[in-house]
Amino acid sequence: MIIALALVGPILGSRLVALALFLLGAVLLGRAVRYNRTIWPDDLLRWRATFRCQRCGRSFIPATDGGGSFRISS
Repeated sequence: MIIALALVGPILGSRLVALALFLLGAVLLGRAVRYNRTIWPDDLLRWRATFRCQRCGRSFIPATDGGGSFRISS
């Protein structure tokens, strides 16, 4: 990243602009890492447990649904 910062700074005309872009990228990377550690695993487990009926198109989770079904927004 330091090499990219050194190369992009002169192209953009200002090392300050390059530093701002670098910091923005670091913030976005941090948010992505936090999402992947907290929200994504729960969503993945729910998706893996969900089944879709090929006849009626309804989605359900058999282990927790008690025989009924519910629609999952697409």
